Amino acid sequence: MGKHSSLGPIDPQISGIPAHGILEEFCRAKEEIQKDPASVPLWQPIIAKYPPTLIGECEKAIAWCNEMTQDWLLRGMFNGTKEASLAVCKIVTELADHSVTKHMLVIYLPSIAEI
Repeated sequence: MGKHSSLGPIDPQISGIPAHGILEEFCRAKEEIQKDPASVPLWQPIIAKYPPTLIGECEKAIAWCNEMTQDWLLRGMFNGTKEASLAVCKIVTELADHSVTKHMLVIYLPSIAEI
């Protein structure tokens, strides 16, 4: 990578919406409803907009993107490198951690080198 280069997070999208965001919102709704069943009317119109298979599709999209990135790194940048699996696993974990990397976040070379 050049000094001017940057990366972004692994951020699969479903119809232009981050898959991680959909799952986070669904988990939040579930937690809030379990804590306070009176919040059902608040969440019902939001969850009702989800197509029946949306949560599963988000989970599959996230897993597929992580597997694809891992494969690209193993066959490309880390091909023939000792401890490649460990390094690739660390990179994918870091770039796919939605709590650390946010949509539209740019990760510059010094931060990339730390990963």
